[in-house]
Amino acid sequence: MKGKTPGCVITDGHEAMRKAIEAVFFGAYHHFCVWHLLMNATSNLSNPTFTSEFKKCMLFNYEVTEFEDHWHYMVDALGLSDNQSVFDFYSRRNMWATAHIHGHFLGVFVQRLDAKGCTQCLRSAANKLTREIFLLFRPMLF
Repeated sequence: MKGKTPGCVITDGHEAMRKAIEAVFFGAYHHFCVWHLLMNATSNLSNPTFTSEFKKCMLFNYEVTEFEDHWHYMVDALGLSDNQSVFDFYSRRNMWATAHIHGHFLGVFVQRLDAKGCTQCLRSAANKLTREIFLLFRPMLF
């Protein structure tokens, strides 16, 4: 990384990672991985319609008001207004919804959302960055 910190870090959304990124990469934008979000939505809700609509909320190029309208309509239509997982997703929307991340360069194309594509992407990043990033985070791990 040649002495430069990243402008954006994409993770699975774990709270410990959020804290570490804030401490180590001051000023970096923390974004949630689409693949992990979809897996969490699938496992926490077991509602394919929600997962499909959630993916649209993440990736469609909505304006903020369009996103908000779509989200609230979807949640009401699916009867998920009182669901804690849905509330948690919504409360962190600034870390995953395209409508709320305008102006933050992520440096990636979202081409594939399957496990194979995610694995290839992670392998590529791991081969190039793992040791450097580990060295930055090591003091926080022990």
